[in-house]
Order: sequence, then C-alpha cells, then structure tokens
Amino acid sequence: NDSIERRRIEAAGGRVEEIPVGTRVHHRVNGNLNLSRAIGDMEYKKKPELGHEAQMICSTPDLIHIPLTEDDEFIVLACDGVWDVKTNEDVCNFVGPRLKKGEEIEKIVEALLDSCIADDPRETHGLGGDNMTCVIVQLRRS
Repeated sequence: NDSIERRRIEAAGGRVEEIPVGTRVHHRVNGNLNLSRAIGDMEYKKKPELGHEAQMICSTPDLIHIPLTEDDEFIVLACDGVWDVKTNEDVCNFVGPRLKKGEEIEKIVEALLDSCIADDPRETHGLGGDNMTCVIVQLRRS
C-alpha cells in the first residue's frame, strides 16, 4: 500500500491487487506476492532491461533511522508470515507482558509464531499458512 513501491511495481509491468481478508485489506503483487522487497522471488526480477532496483520486486532494503527512547523496551523483526496475521499493536501486546514476566525470549517467539498458525489456511485465505521468522531484541530488562 506504499505509493512509491506501487509505482515501481507498475513501471516494471506488474500490478498491485487489493484483496479484502476479513476486516483487513491485503495488497498483492500480481495477485500473489504480499511484499515488494525480497531476496528471493526471482520470477519477479526477470527484466534484464531494468536495473536491479527497478524490478517489480527488489532486494534493496528500505532503511530508516528511528532514535530509541528510554521508553523503548524491545524490537520485533518478523517476516510477512507474521505481519499478515498480527498488527504491530497485537505483537506489542503479546510480547511486552511476557518480557515483563521474565519469560525467555525463545519461548515468547515460539508462542507468537504458534499463535499465527491457522488450523486451516484455506478458511483464512492463506493467512497463517505462510513461513514465519521472528527475532525479538530486548533493549532493557525490567
């Protein structure tokens, strides 16, 4: 849903489809891929006349600098398999209390990923059926 990403995708001959899923809308490149930057997904990078960064999907990361504050407790890095199922708020509400209770980060990650898995991804339009990766970085111990 980022206009800059959409322009790159469309300029490379792709399209971004908006697909309603429950109360949310998912944006899919060519109706399939739900991200615009990836290391793999080579089928979206087949136009030799375009530079690396002009392909439908490019691997160049979008970097921003956000200064940490004293209130910041943790950082969650996760792939689309998590973010398709959970919002930022969902993840913070899941992780924060568990860190405060002193749970091991490994166990929190495991529980978070388990909570993202659908019993039947066909019933959720594929949500909860994707691969999932997550890293939690604890910035301060309570």
